[in-house]
Amino acid sequence: MLLPQQQEDVLKAERRFFVQEPTAEDPRKGVLFTNGTGTGKTFTGLGIIKRFEMMGKNRVLIVVPNQQKMADWKSEGERVMVRVRPLKDTQDVGEDVVVTTYANMRENWKLQAEPWDLVVYDESHYLGSNAQGEQTANIAAHEMVTNKPGWRQMKKWIMAEIGPPPPWEDKTATARYENEAEQAWKRI
Repeated sequence: MLLPQQQEDVLKAERRFFVQEPTAEDPRKGVLFTNGTGTGKTFTGLGIIKRFEMMGKNRVLIVVPNQQKMADWKSEGERVMVRVRPLKDTQDVGEDVVVTTYANMRENWKLQAEPWDLVVYDESHYLGSNAQGEQTANIAAHEMVTNKPGWRQMKKWIMAEIGPPPPWEDKTATARYENEAEQAWKRI
């Protein structure tokens, strides 16, 4: 049984994913819980997973920093009747609800190609940029896993659609190109 705050958070996520209408300002792509240490975010995540399972959305990926966290999610899942299967290696995609490390997510191309109903990140700061502010391999893997192309991939698609941009000095051509790029982006 979840605690009242965890139940409220599960309901908040459920509304965001299934009830709230997406808008341009808020496309309803995800939810981040920043509750303090020891407040049961793992159980909140498992509650959300359980709700997805109850709706027939069983293909769930949980991504964690290390093997101990994998074992924790498996063990805690049993307490709320969510069967969490740890992935064995970089060739494994498992079935239904699976848990793996950020390292496996980066290296496992089969995992990246899988159509996930939900992706849950434990310690999501591991996705972020490095000390130099550069994109990490975790972000690139996240974009593949969630089937959400990042700017680099989007730029490649736009260039394939309308060609390379003109020299920036040509303001008229640049404005025309940006308009065409926006239209191409909307078609993607």
